Amino acid sequence: MHVFYFKLNKIKNMKEFNMNKKATASVIIPTYNRAHLVGRAIQSVLNQTYQDFELIIVDDASTDNTEDVIKEFQQKDNRIIYLKHDQNKGGSAARNTGIKISKGKYIAFLDSDDEWFPEKLEKQMNYIQSSNYGFMYCNMIINDKTNNTKKNLKIDFKDDIFIDLLKNGSGICTSALLVKQSLLEKVGGFDESLPSYQDYDFLLRLSQKAKCGFLDEILLFYNLDENGISKTAPGKMEGRIKILSKYFKYYIELDLKKYYSKHCYGVAGHALLCGDKKTVLKYCKESILYNPLYIKSYFEYFIVSVFGIENFLKIREIKNTVNNKGENNRNS
Repeated sequence: MHVFYFKLNKIKNMKEFNMNKKATASVIIPTYNRAHLVGRAIQSVLNQTYQDFELIIVDDASTDNTEDVIKEFQQKDNRIIYLKHDQNKGGSAARNTGIKISKGKYIAFLDSDDEWFPEKLEKQMNYIQSSNYGFMYCNMIINDKTNNTKKNLKIDFKDDIFIDLLKNGSGICTSALLVKQSLLEKVGGFDESLPSYQDYDFLLRLSQKAKCGFLDEILLFYNLDENGISKTAPGKMEGRIKILSKYFKYYIELDLKKYYSKHCYGVAGHALLCGDKKTVLKYCKESILYNPLYIKSYFEYFIVSVFGIENFLKIREIKNTVNNKGENNRNS
């Protein structure tokens, strides 16, 4: 078995580290301090009905016993390749490490706290191989922190989805994706400079180069992670600002200004949770500039500028309470 410890900036050709025979699919699991969960994710890959894969697990410098858990699986299955970063670099860097050494014609991703259903890979491989899609995703069960589950019915983007993504954002999670290696070579990997919304940016770039398929079958159990920078308000605010800046020209060229306005309002919402009044006011003004009819931005700008963030949040809480009571009364 091969366990690799290395400094990534010293490696010129990472393909040399993959000692497995060439498989049709490469599955990449990034992980960090998830010893209590990563085994479940690994087992869900090993349980696949489609077995022609290599499994690349990239440990982003874990300090718990993640390595021991992975080694135990590796001793039983020589398709498992284990790589460990010498320092923590984030999930995007870990996925990119896996991409660089992958040999499969198709690349799939699985976060270490998620689980695949046994037929996930087989059904996706059959779907994409019989189509002209460059990438595709499946439906999923979403589990939030209260253990409430629901089917992801919010999206059904298909074919040319770039404009849909610009308009609506993305509910497509990385663990649901299957991507052709040839497409990845065109767009590159994940943007490591983004503190959040890396998956959204990745999808936007994929959709500029290829059509997307959607298999409306539940093949993934997706766990919402309430930890990590991508789920904190400062990280989400910074990531969303960078995304808007990166794709601003498309909102203008494609006459999607009202959607840009809506996303600016979303940035203001993240800034509210950060207590960042300056950013709240800046992006409310930006929202109004690109859609003068977006009333929510006027309301937020006025209340925050006159009464402050704390009072705005109190007003919003009262409003939500009243709305919830009204909804409950209608349903009773």
